[in-house]
Amino acid sequence: MIAYGVDPFTSDAVTYYIKVSGVNLGTSYSLSWLPSPEDGFEGETGNNTYKDASDALLATEGQRISQTIGYGGALNDDWYQVRINSGDEGIVIEAYFEHTDATNIDIELYDANQQFLKRSIGTSNVERIHYTGGAGDYYLRVFGKSGGKPYDLVWNSYKEDDLEKAAEFDFEVKPETPDNDTPDWPRRLLDTDYNGNFYETMGGGPRPDLEFFLLEGQTQLDEDWYSVEVNSDEDIFIVDLQFEHAYGDIDLAIYKRAVTDISDPSIILEPAYLVKQSEGVVDGERIVLLDLDPGDYLICVYGYGIVNPKDSDSWSEGDFDPYTQDLLDWADYESIKEDGVDDYYDLAEETARGLGNSYSLQWVSSREDIYDLEAPELDPTVEVDDADASVNDTRVKAAVPTLIDEQGVVDAAVSDPEVRRTYTATNDSGDQVTVSYRPVYRYSDLAQFDEDWFEIPVDTGGDHQFFASIYYNNLHGDLDLYLYSQDGELIDSSPREDAFVESVEASGEGLTTYYLRVVGNNLGVPYTLEMRGYFDDDYEDNETLEEADVNAVIENLNGVTITGLVSRDIDLYRIYVPADQVHLDFSVDSPGIAFGLSVLDESGAELPSGFEESGRSTAGNDNLSMGVIAPDAGTYYLQVTATSGLTYGLTWTYNNIDQYEYDGPFAIADYYEYFNNNTPSDATELTRLRLEPPYDPDAAGPLDPIKELAFDYGLLSSLTLALPGMDPFGHAIQEADDWYKIQIPSWFLATAKKGNESVTVLKRDYNVRLSAEIEFMHIDGDINIEIYDENDLVNPIVRSETTNDIESVIASIDPLDAALNYYIRVYGDDRANDYSLKWDVSKQDAYEELEDENPLNDTNNFVDLAYDLTTANGVSTEGTWLHQIEYLLDVNGDGVIDSLDGGFTSKTGYGTQTTDDWYAVVVSEGATQLSVDVEFFSDNDTGYDYTPDDLDVDFEVYFLAGNDGDPTTADLRRPVLIGRSTTDTDESLFSSEGIEAKGISDDITTKITENGVFDVEESGIYFIRIYYDNRSHPYTFKWDDVGGDDDPVLDAAIIDDYVNGRWSIVIPSKLPGDEIENPYDNLDGDDYPNWAEYVLGLDSTVADLQIIEHSVLEIEGVEYYQFSFLRNVNAMGLGYEFTVQESTNLNFGSKQAVYYDKETIADTDLERVIYRSTKPIDDEPRCFFRLVVNEPAEQLE
Repeated sequence: MIAYGVDPFTSDAVTYYIKVSGVNLGTSYSLSWLPSPEDGFEGETGNNTYKDASDALLATEGQRISQTIGYGGALNDDWYQVRINSGDEGIVIEAYFEHTDATNIDIELYDANQQFLKRSIGTSNVERIHYTGGAGDYYLRVFGKSGGKPYDLVWNSYKEDDLEKAAEFDFEVKPETPDNDTPDWPRRLLDTDYNGNFYETMGGGPRPDLEFFLLEGQTQLDEDWYSVEVNSDEDIFIVDLQFEHAYGDIDLAIYKRAVTDISDPSIILEPAYLVKQSEGVVDGERIVLLDLDPGDYLICVYGYGIVNPKDSDSWSEGDFDPYTQDLLDWADYESIKEDGVDDYYDLAEETARGLGNSYSLQWVSSREDIYDLEAPELDPTVEVDDADASVNDTRVKAAVPTLIDEQGVVDAAVSDPEVRRTYTATNDSGDQVTVSYRPVYRYSDLAQFDEDWFEIPVDTGGDHQFFASIYYNNLHGDLDLYLYSQDGELIDSSPREDAFVESVEASGEGLTTYYLRVVGNNLGVPYTLEMRGYFDDDYEDNETLEEADVNAVIENLNGVTITGLVSRDIDLYRIYVPADQVHLDFSVDSPGIAFGLSVLDESGAELPSGFEESGRSTAGNDNLSMGVIAPDAGTYYLQVTATSGLTYGLTWTYNNIDQYEYDGPFAIADYYEYFNNNTPSDATELTRLRLEPPYDPDAAGPLDPIKELAFDYGLLSSLTLALPGMDPFGHAIQEADDWYKIQIPSWFLATAKKGNESVTVLKRDYNVRLSAEIEFMHIDGDINIEIYDENDLVNPIVRSETTNDIESVIASIDPLDAALNYYIRVYGDDRANDYSLKWDVSKQDAYEELEDENPLNDTNNFVDLAYDLTTANGVSTEGTWLHQIEYLLDVNGDGVIDSLDGGFTSKTGYGTQTTDDWYAVVVSEGATQLSVDVEFFSDNDTGYDYTPDDLDVDFEVYFLAGNDGDPTTADLRRPVLIGRSTTDTDESLFSSEGIEAKGISDDITTKITENGVFDVEESGIYFIRIYYDNRSHPYTFKWDDVGGDDDPVLDAAIIDDYVNGRWSIVIPSKLPGDEIENPYDNLDGDDYPNWAEYVLGLDSTVADLQIIEHSVLEIEGVEYYQFSFLRNVNAMGLGYEFTVQESTNLNFGSKQAVYYDKETIADTDLERVIYRSTKPIDDEPRCFFRLVVNEPAEQLE
């Protein structure tokens, strides 16, 4: 059986023929035929219900069913499965039929759950649904009054394109910005920054100009209007539109844009007018215009729905003008309603319609090149005005370019490969030098509008070589290059795709004429043609250091451009730089290919990151490398890597210029235009690139939780002073005072967990120190360094005036000031000594570092490494806030603080609570109480309610017990807890209501206080432990021993006994074989039996306790909570078991912390055991630890 669809809308009778064929053996058969209104979509079950919907349309997206399976017939309800494809955002459906009062067809759209979405129940011949929604399957219902009424149908899933928003120049695009659906709101394809969000240049940067660029993936759902410009020196304008006609007809129109009054755009000085339309019925439209008047033009891309008015017999070219007319006014389109009431179309469709067909657009406004004009033989210097794009489009009419090499020498033919030419130049040292070269012939500003043919004579009198190449931007369109003999035979070709260079070559002898043919997409793609009569340059072979030493020594050619070099492999050139030079620059000039540039030292090792290839320059086709070198004299090798076969020129130079005294954007032209940074007002700006946004929340309401922050902190490591991509400026020269300015944010935004909830919020991290360091050769001249803040440019914060080759200073930063400017002053003997400078900011406070040379002591995280806060400069620190304490500095670096340092003092600043911070003080004889006041600072405008461990700092006070008063003997001591901050007794510490404990309001203030007064029974060493949430809160505190005798000398002696280790936390060691006497007795009456005192390293004769320490541990950039405790090294050998459990809610089970490490305590029988949380802090923001010690089985017996 055969079912064949016929056209139900024809008004004339149609005769069909049925052919029966076989093996011609007289087989009998019967034949019947019957016209039927039943369509081919009904199937065995019929597509009359939702569950029996036909899926036949899924394979015909974008095409009318009349062109694929055949027309539909509305005998009853017809259901079809359609789809919004993944990544798309909507669907367009149109049905066509012949509407009468007695017959009608309507359509409805349902989702996969049979929920009604949209309906079209108009009174015209077309029903249309345009729906935007998520990807997935949908269902279309076709229904109506007439039995068997035929209809045509089309559907298309679409995604709106990147050019849909109307944007011109630096216009800010917002959600309410109109689409480019009218001539009043076009999308500009030139000079529009918004284009750079979607399109890139050849170098990977944003592309605001889209001329030549193939704009693929555009969607014709409505009229698309674009604005472009034609300049006065351009004589050819081309717009090329490509699409598949079967999926919807699209047409093209060009208009001269109206000229309006600058002060009042509503005043039209010159009205818009139609220049040309292209209304074909094939796959694509193309308009080529010559000699347009300069000015702005509009490109309109428009199309049609299931009914195309061009199919009408009455249609004439130009009947529809999209600038002034509306397709909805055409027959078959009026009265389309949704729900029979509202005009169905979206605003974007009130001026036109479309089926969402995809198209690509490419346009160019350019000028025909010199060889596309008038005559086949032209001097490039002759101006010709006649435009004729069909001159050099065949081999017979090939252009014969004048052969002028890079030094201006004119040749009759491509020269002999053995010819060496020379010219004289002056190098940067002022010497006259002779430079040899081989001729290269290069022709720029060519454009491929049709086939371009060139006739090239080669006459060497012997064997010859010929090499030709073209360079172009492949993003503008693909070009190919072919080489022919004088008889027209193809010799070589280069038809590569996605290439930027096409090259051909040949070898021969005697007089020869070659022909070059350039072909492409005829859109005026610009290209450069290069030719030469040799394959390799004069400096080959130079792939190794040894070869460069023989063949490529260019030591006297500094500042001179060496031309005619060939990029076929690695090229090395040997140079020499005299002493006291700090910068080495070299560049490669080529028709546009990017080269790999690097500098090698005399051993062949590539110079490190201080000198590396810095990428393409921003102007021309230079490949530019700028770098820093050591001021010592030395031999270097310049390495150029490329395989394109194109020629290049190389220029290199060196200098000892202090580029930090340079002002303004980098440009070769003003490379040596500097100003002096001798005063603060002329300071060189060194502020680092900060990507953190300013923190300025809306006071009217809280911030939304931040799930992810896309800060690219990797960019911070590439800080430069010039344009992005340029190398650092390196060494500076100290000839006078050099001032540098840095604006330091006191805080920056980071992410934090909100309590134990899985919500990420913004918090502040605070900077508290600024460090700066200079390095130089002291024997060449003394250089020193100071740091100031903007509030006092007379008195420095810190100073360093040593006799070393390095001067280093660290200044405190005020975390309460949002962004102070700090100034670095470099000064000295003014003997033009070169130096390098580096600086950094840190949230690590000064109290993490003790004044000894043992790197293991560079922390105050543990009680045995507490920071000595007893006295400063021989005066007690009692009653002085931590951040206000000033210490004398060893300015001259001789290791002694004396009168030679000038009495210079500097503040160490605020502390930051990132781990436990321990401070040691001395309570003097006669004191009855120890008072401690703590102030810390936190977010004051986040708008969040916090649980206690989000934003808090607490403190504890301990007494170091066990001092017998005899400094000649080693004491056994233990810190004994005296008390905690008084406000910690609040029972709501772990309130589930999300309210900060300690009576602090929900809107947390900037400054939060903790205080306590504790009774003391004896004088001696006391510890203040600052701890809690490890969130980098800056803090300060002051202490006072109430009633104590102020004796700084005695206090210093007492603390010296502690600092210099005249005590021990060791109890007499016991070997594993020894038994613990009376293990269950409690000799000192505290909470620990004798066996626990032993294994935990306590003193069984003194009531004391174990200090359990916690902090933050960082492993490969990931932070974990850390838990550590002390134990006797023999405890495990005696059979004691230690288990560290962890929990997020104090309900401990079988979950255990992760063992990390252990550290032996020198000269003791103790070891510190360190565990970490199983999950990072970012994944598990709250963690409780519990230490469980089990006795050996024999002890229990």
